[in-house]
Parts: sequence; C-alpha cells; structure tokens
Amino acid sequence: MQKKKQLLEQLNANCNFRETVYYKTLEQLGDLITNCDDYMITELINCDEELKRLPEADYEFCAVLLTMLLREVHLCDGSFGSGCETGRVQLVADRMIVLL
Repeated sequence: MQKKKQLLEQLNANCNFRETVYYKTLEQLGDLITNCDDYMITELINCDEELKRLPEADYEFCAVLLTMLLREVHLCDGSFGSGCETGRVQLVADRMIVLL
C-alpha cells in the first residue's frame, strides 16, 4: 500500500500531461482496468457524468476513472492533457491516495 501511495504522490507531483507516464504507473501498480465499461453507468461513456461519482468511489473505481481518462485520449485527441490541466486527473489520483 505504501509503495502505491508513493507512486501516486510522485505522479501528482510530476504531472507532465503525458498519458504514457500514467499508463506505465497504473500498470506498475496493477491498477490499469481493461473493462472500464463494466463499471460505468452511462452507456456511451460520459466522463463528466462518471466523474461525479468520485466522492463516493472506492480505490478500484478510482482506478477505473483514471483509466477512463487515459482512454479518452484515444477517443478525443489530446484530451488527457486538458484533463490534467483542469485538475480532473489530479482529483482522481488524490482520492486514490486518500483511500490508501
């Protein structure tokens, strides 16, 4: 748990808006979720709606949300960087840290 917390804190401190860094970290943590759709309540994934669930999210769902934001890059070119800039990514990572 402490190692996960450390990696997430480093990720937040060094947010360089590169999705590859986040992918690598989630893989290293064992928290890259490949079946995000199974967790979502919106049929066509609506990131804004799904992120409204963050305050009640457990650690696993936070990993889903972070993976969802990474996947958004492939659906909407460049949106991961904007997600970092608007704080969406950091909010999810912060919640994961608190839950650890």
